[in-house]
Amino acid sequence: VSTQSTWGKKRTHFIQKAIKIARECVQANNYNAACAIHGALLSQCVFRLKDAWAGVDKKQMKEFDELKNLFLNRKNYKTLRADMAQAHGPGTIPHIGIFTQDLVFIDEGNESRIDDMFGLDEQRKEKGQVIHFAKWVRYHERVKKLQAYQANRPTATVDLVMQAKFKEEFQEWGTVDEEHLWQKSTEVKKADEKKGFFG
Repeated sequence: VSTQSTWGKKRTHFIQKAIKIARECVQANNYNAACAIHGALLSQCVFRLKDAWAGVDKKQMKEFDELKNLFLNRKNYKTLRADMAQAHGPGTIPHIGIFTQDLVFIDEGNESRIDDMFGLDEQRKEKGQVIHFAKWVRYHERVKKLQAYQANRPTATVDLVMQAKFKEEFQEWGTVDEEHLWQKSTEVKKADEKKGFFG
C-alpha cells in the first residue's frame, strides 16, 4: 500500500482488498492470518494514509470495524477467545499470539516450585519446596489445546505455484524494515497532499 508508484484509487483498492481477505480468513477460521492483516492495516505507515482510507466504502469500513472488535485487547481478548472456542472445523488456525501470551503469563507469573508447607515431600531431610502442580496443569492444558488444533488439520493439496510465489515475495520484502516503510509512507502522504489524492 505504502508505495508512491501505487497512485490514487489503487491504494484504496488495496486496502479494501486486504479487508476482504481478512474477512475471508476469519470465515475460514484462519485467525492467525486475519490478525496479521489486521495488524498491517493498523500499522502507522498504512493507517496514516487518510486520503486512501477516505475512499474505502462503508461496507468495507464496517467489516474493518468488526475485525478491530474481534482482535481488540479487552478483557484478555475475550471476544477473540470466544470466537475461536466456537470454531471446530478442520483447518482452524488459532491466533498463535494468544497461546504464547498465555504460556508466558503462566510461566513467569507462577513459581515452578513452592514451599512444602504440609510436609508432602517426606523423602527430603529438610523442609524444602515441591513442584507447583497447579502451574504445570494450566501449562499442560494450553499446550494440549494447541496440539488439538494441529491434529485437526485437513488434507490439503500443495500448490507449488503459489508456494513459489509466496517464497519469492518473502525474499523480496523480508529485509524491509520499519524505517524504510515509514519513509515510503511519508513520501506517499506528501504526494497526496501536494497533488490531490484523485488528481
